[in-house]
Amino acid sequence: MTITDSKGQTRTTQYRYPSDITNSPDAAILKTMTQKNIISDYIEKTVSIDNMIVSGEYQKFNEMQPSGVIKPEKIDLLQLSSPLAYKTLYPTTNASMQGNSNLYPETYYKYDVKGNVVETKHIKNNYVDVILWGYNYQYPIAEIKNATYSDVIGIIPESTLNAIAAKSELSAADSTTINSLRNSLPNALVATYYDYDAFGRLKETYYYENNDKSKKRKVEAYDYHYKSE
Repeated sequence: MTITDSKGQTRTTQYRYPSDITNSPDAAILKTMTQKNIISDYIEKTVSIDNMIVSGEYQKFNEMQPSGVIKPEKIDLLQLSSPLAYKTLYPTTNASMQGNSNLYPETYYKYDVKGNVVETKHIKNNYVDVILWGYNYQYPIAEIKNATYSDVIGIIPESTLNAIAAKSELSAADSTTINSLRNSLPNALVATYYDYDAFGRLKETYYYENNDKSKKRKVEAYDYHYKSE
């Protein structure tokens, strides 16, 4: 995509996909993605001004075991002190920016056994977000900020979280287990719970003020009505 800004500069955003890159340390996973027809996820993104690269991004993918699901593992950002010629970054058409000394880690992801994101860690602003899942691994049930997934499973074993996630609905005991994080992680914010109805529709979102269960604060509620025939 190319646009011309008010200064008359030409700004171009380019995306490169698994099949575009064969000369890379990640060539094996990129080949697997192509073979599995996972071709719409971009691997690299560059932004150029007047044909000189000013920023970029690299998404590293990995194949989860034993499921074989392919997901982004991390995102690196290309941080440049001065614009870079395209040929310098890509000496050949099938080359990758991976390994460039100007690439720095920005975001890391962790997943559960079904491929749901359970942790997103942003390096630049030192921000971590943990999501716990339920209802047959389909819906989020809790969000924890300022704590890592390792912190969480240090309190609630991962096997227990997986057992809760696999259930069709939360039990009172499951809610108590999740609620224990508030006391065990006093510096974290267990921000929002999600309740769903029998049809899998979001019913309400809420949180507990100051981690106090007696102070439930509803954020949003949804009431579904059917049109009369």
